[in-house]
This record gives sequence, C-alpha cells and structure tokens, in this order.
Amino acid sequence: MKKTLFLCVMELIFLTIHAQTTESTDVRYDQYGKKVNRTPLSAEMRNGVLVFETPKQDYRLWYDIRVQTDGQFFFNDDLNPIGNGVTIRRARFAVKANLTKNWYGEIDLNVSNGALELEDAIIQYNFSNFMEGLSTRVGNFKEQFSMSQTSSSRYLNFMERTLVVNTFAPSRHLGWDATYNGKYFLVAGGVFFQEVKDLETLTYVEDNNKDFGRDQGYSLTGKFVLQPFGENKDYSLHAAYAYSYRTPKTDVAPGEYGMVHYSTRSLSSINRKKYLDTDLITQLKSEVRSNIEIAGFYKGLGFQSEIIRVCL
Repeated sequence: MKKTLFLCVMELIFLTIHAQTTESTDVRYDQYGKKVNRTPLSAEMRNGVLVFETPKQDYRLWYDIRVQTDGQFFFNDDLNPIGNGVTIRRARFAVKANLTKNWYGEIDLNVSNGALELEDAIIQYNFSNFMEGLSTRVGNFKEQFSMSQTSSSRYLNFMERTLVVNTFAPSRHLGWDATYNGKYFLVAGGVFFQEVKDLETLTYVEDNNKDFGRDQGYSLTGKFVLQPFGENKDYSLHAAYAYSYRTPKTDVAPGEYGMVHYSTRSLSSINRKKYLDTDLITQLKSEVRSNIEIAGFYKGLGFQSEIIRVCL
C-alpha cells in the first residue's frame, strides 16, 4: 500500500512538472501577465533592410533607418558671405509593419542634430478583398501633391528638393485620404488639418485655440495621375494634375494667423540665408494651389518636370 501510494505521488509530481514544462514552452505572457498568442517569425536582410515575417507572409515588420550628412564649402563670398559647415541633414528611424494583408502601420522619427521631429505616423487599410488597388489611411503624412515632394528622401537624386517645391508644395499634415491605384491611372483625395511636427508647432495650435478660439483650418487636396504605358520596364510616361484648396491654419504663431509667408533657403541646408522671402501677406481668406507634373523614361534616360501655381 505504501509503495503504491509512493508511486502515485511520484507520478503526480512528474505529470505536474511535465505540464509546467510544456506550458512554459508553448505559452507566452505579456508584461501585464495575460496569455498571448504566439507565431514564429523568420528574419532576413533584404537590400540592407532587416525584415521579420511570418511563414504565411501575413505579418511583416521592418526598420527603415537612414543617415544623410551634408557639408558645404563656399568660395568667393566677399559680396555675400556664407559660412561653411557640416550637418546631419537627416537621421531617420522608422518602424513599419503589415498586420495581415489589409492593415499597414508606420511611425517615422527624425532626430537630426538632436532635434526630434515626427515625420510619418500612419494607419492604412487596403481594400484588397473588395477592390484591388483601393486603400485609405489616417494620421500624419504627405499630401498627394507634387512628385518631388512625395518622393522619399531615400530616392532623391540630390540632397535637397528644388526651391519651388520646398516653398509651395504642401508636405506632411494631419489628415485622412483615400487612393485608388489602377494599372494605367491613380486617383487620390483627402482632407488635411494642421501640421504636426514639433513642440513649437503644438504650442502654436494650442495657443490659437485657448486664447482666440480659432478653428484649426482644413485643406482639400486631390490628384489624378495618368500612366498610359502601365508598368512597362523599358519606357514609361507619367502625367498628373493636383489641386488643393486651403484655409488658414493654427500651426503658426497667434500673431501670424490669417497670413501667409513664402520663404526658402538655398539648395544647401548649410546656407541659412533666405533668397526668397515675401514677408507676411495679410488678410488671407483661402489659398488655392495647383500642380502639373510630367515625367518619363526610356531605358536609362529619364526626365521630370513640374509646375506649381498658387492663387490667394
């Protein structure tokens, strides 16, 4: 009887230990102590980008990291003295993920020269089950206006965009848009609000609201792109038209609300002198910007041009 009881106790202890071992192998808990689902991921390097992915490729996470350094030395500056220098032009760290085949998310930060700025913060849904090529997104991202402005700095031919694009093409704003990307054309439209960039911009928005009760303002931006040759790898043509109706925003100093100021520096971030500066243009009710793009390539030869018009 004692031997039988002893064997039963030993077997019970063995089963308990085995169950605990099995549970510790197959089950995971988050930082709050809740049991979570787990899926193994494979890791590989794709053109210098570290990618984690599930075997079914329905979940993918990767890091987008880039550093761009700019240095300038100016000659014959007796009439217009310009200081030489070196700077970290861009230092970007982004985390991007596909969550199932429909959901996409991204957060992108810029920490160049110690100044933290929010670039992209996006949640996107692709309607692939309903209509291939149709998607919508919300967050902080670039408006669909100007080919050069919407091109990633990773793929720019030069360090800076042109003066006209930097001055007149809208960049990132908080908003929502929808895009349909077909084989031969693309159409996009959305509504956008204030700029989300740094602490100074946030202070302007809050002060305009708190002290004056001002609306944040809005922009309506749309774009149509025609690509008659589709995805031909030897030659292609791109023709596009974009339109943006814009009301005054509160992401400016309270004393500058209802005004517009066009200014830009030269093609080097080292040179801080402004060669285009209109000062403040008062009594701004609304602003209309339009953009015509044409670009193309034939094998190794390519061209790109755009015209931006601004009406107050």
